[in-house]
Amino acid sequence: MQKSWKRHLLVGFIVSLIFFGWFLRGFLWMNWRFKLFSTRSWQFVWHEFESGWMLDALSDWIFLISLCLALPCFLYLWYLCTKVRWRALVKKIIKKIIYVIGLIFAFKKRKKSKKTTDANTAAETAAPVNVSAASVRPRAMAVQNKAVLNLPQYGGAKSTFQMPTTAQSVPYGSGTASGGGMEDFGMPPANIDMDNESYANNMDVSQIPLDEVRLPERQAEIEDLDAIWAERGYAIIKNVNVASGVLDYVAVSKDTIYACLLDKEQFDWLADEESFHGEDPFWFSEVDHRVSPVFLLNKRVEELKERLGDLGKTFTIKPLLIEQKGNIINAEDMMKSWLEMGVWVCRTDLGGPDDLSTFGEFLKPEEPVSAEVLEQINAVLGGGVNNG
Repeated sequence: MQKSWKRHLLVGFIVSLIFFGWFLRGFLWMNWRFKLFSTRSWQFVWHEFESGWMLDALSDWIFLISLCLALPCFLYLWYLCTKVRWRALVKKIIKKIIYVIGLIFAFKKRKKSKKTTDANTAAETAAPVNVSAASVRPRAMAVQNKAVLNLPQYGGAKSTFQMPTTAQSVPYGSGTASGGGMEDFGMPPANIDMDNESYANNMDVSQIPLDEVRLPERQAEIEDLDAIWAERGYAIIKNVNVASGVLDYVAVSKDTIYACLLDKEQFDWLADEESFHGEDPFWFSEVDHRVSPVFLLNKRVEELKERLGDLGKTFTIKPLLIEQKGNIINAEDMMKSWLEMGVWVCRTDLGGPDDLSTFGEFLKPEEPVSAEVLEQINAVLGGGVNNG
């Protein structure tokens, strides 16, 4: 109780400084040149009243009303400010500022890294390097095929360009190949051996367009989710509707129910599970933002529990988010937060990062649920059961 009164007095002191020391003092001075903390100004007002001051101007009425309402307004503001949890609010504001700054630096770092990678790729492409014949064969073949369409006419007859049936070793640009004059067009001779090292060493790699250079793409983790559920002892009910949306899977074993949501949104995502001023938490990408799928999953799981009622109390109900298409760039930092929220997160297909377990690695075998209990759950949820 004593601590509460100290807090109220401290809040009142700060509010009085702001209200009287800044707002009201400035308001009276700017409009009537009245100094709130000057005895001379108050003596002048008192003298005017004693002399029969007649309030015949609108500004006089505003001045008098401002003075009369000053104290009630201050007391009401004091009351409102004591209701605010200032320490928690300041912490949230600081946390949001740090988070936004971190988000900006993270994006800048990724863009800088991407530019560096592109620059290195361009430099490596432009550099005259010795490459194996196997690596230049597709490009050389494309150049040869293109040349067939642009050969000139000789003596009224159309020249033809064909790959030899027997590979021969001919130095590039020697002019000894069939179809004389081919070296004038900067093209390899018709009967050149594509495996010849001399050709590979003279190949100008800088002529390969940058749009043909491809960085390694993420390899998809191909998993049959339905088969894995069945193999680990779970009966699944797909596309279960609850009040706020759909659960992609409700998987049931003897003691456990997994309420599962597949996250199919692409792009790299910066996850955040902290709500601000009562708003839903957001995940951010370089081009968009959206409500956290973990938050949505938790909400739908609560609705699932209400729907199951007493039947669900015999199970441990676990929310599971499977990242299928996107990449959570701060997943390593968020794992602790997700566990504190009671949510499990794994990946499949193109989902990432690799710090997350794949669905097959995550899901452990369980004993199957009895047919009678499964039928009861299916009747409540109104879905079709798949036992695998």
